[in-house]
Amino acid sequence: MEGDITFIWGQSRYSEYITVINADPEYQRLMFYDRQIGNVCYATRKITDTHIYWSVSEKTPHFYNHKLFYKHKNTSGVTYDKQTKKLKIWFGNNIRTLDADIIKNIVEYFNAEWYLDLLYGIRSLITNTIFNHIVNGKISCTEEICIAYIKSSPYKNREIDINLFNKVFGKDDTSPKSFSQWFVVAEDCNDLLYHLQTYGFATYQLESSINKASALNRKIAFKKHPNAIVNICSNYQSEIKKKKIIYESIQD
Repeated sequence: MEGDITFIWGQSRYSEYITVINADPEYQRLMFYDRQIGNVCYATRKITDTHIYWSVSEKTPHFYNHKLFYKHKNTSGVTYDKQTKKLKIWFGNNIRTLDADIIKNIVEYFNAEWYLDLLYGIRSLITNTIFNHIVNGKISCTEEICIAYIKSSPYKNREIDINLFNKVFGKDDTSPKSFSQWFVVAEDCNDLLYHLQTYGFATYQLESSINKASALNRKIAFKKHPNAIVNICSNYQSEIKKKKIIYESIQD
């Protein structure tokens, strides 16, 4: 069913395309081979009785058999089903791959403009499912994003202080995903959050310590000073080496 179409961007380029495609064939030939006709890209929102469609489209010009024509393809898009109230992102893509102006138009349409103020740290946690909850009003703040993410994280059920988690990552462009293994090896995840709040984010020495502890399935007490953690884990490498020798000898 035909619907109401609104251009998000690219309307002037689309208007040029309409002019060219309706022009005299000789003029089209001149323009095409003089390289005056290029690709046409644009983004639109289309509203019908049952669905809303957001899409980024591209038209590529070709001249064949004395005729100018364009090949059309949609490079990305989103469908919202009004009945089920579900968003579906086309081609199996993730919300973070969508055109920024498309996302802006979506959240403005659903009165969820608060999403636009999110820094990368929290925005990186948003999955297609979480974004669907945002546009439907089921998630309306950063704390609820954190709760939804942690429920499916490798460190779920660790009694994490959501307000502290949000405070640590909500005002920075560092993604909590970068610290997934840190949370896994932490004796207490909230101690880790206080550690990050006090000492800042990753250093090479600490990252190496996390990897060593993970290799040996050891827990780390993040109540300690970063230097103390590094010192405790400094001997782990020799232990890892000894275990590898044992396993390798068994395999031989």
